[in-house]
Amino acid sequence: MTRKHTAPSPAPRPDPARTGVPGPTPSSPTPPDHRSRHDWGRGLFHAFNATWGVLAYHFLVPRGLAIATIGTLTAAFAAVELVRVRSSSLNAQILTHPFFRRVIRPREHGRVSGAFYFLLGVFLVLVLFPGQAVETGCMVMAFGDPAAFLVGSRLGRIRLGRRRTLEGSLAFLAAAFPAALAFRMLAYPDVPTGWTLAYVGSAAAAGMLAEAFSGPLDDNVTVPLAACGTAAAFAALWP
Repeated sequence: MTRKHTAPSPAPRPDPARTGVPGPTPSSPTPPDHRSRHDWGRGLFHAFNATWGVLAYHFLVPRGLAIATIGTLTAAFAAVELVRVRSSSLNAQILTHPFFRRVIRPREHGRVSGAFYFLLGVFLVLVLFPGQAVETGCMVMAFGDPAAFLVGSRLGRIRLGRRRTLEGSLAFLAAAFPAALAFRMLAYPDVPTGWTLAYVGSAAAAGMLAEAFSGPLDDNVTVPLAACGTAAAFAALWP
């Protein structure tokens, strides 16, 4: 009678829960991180919209029409945002759209987005300040705010309060000042260069401080108010 040979059964794997030694875990590909790409997209969208708005305001659109248009858009956006944050189903549906998925940050999915505060800030400065101050302050906001976020969230080490960093604030100034200065030099070439440098520098510095120390207030409102207000005060004191 021949004996049947059978292959030895494999030794049981140790139970990590009993041995305390972690067992092998199946390897899985790391999902791609789209945060950086979307943040850059939001920053460019922010800068582009403010820039073409400033150019349109300077060359084409009178102040009264600009106030009426931005005021209407702000009211409409406020209604949409109010419904969105109160309706989870509508909120989910809106956030599936590629446009809103790129404009609305993940931390804003359950609350009013920065896009609304952006419109509100622009509307307030249009109502409160003269045209040249509005142009300069909006250029400061257009380039400074996204630069501060992109640099501060990645390279920021030295804290300024809870959510801001020195590196982000310096990036704000480094982006806002040349952008606003370039616009002023092109739009108002007859103004003395020294005065323009001081005018733009004061507005950019005020916007930087507002962005760094906004606290619970949204910087899409505080930055344009501070930058435009400072520009208007500078022009009134040193005409």
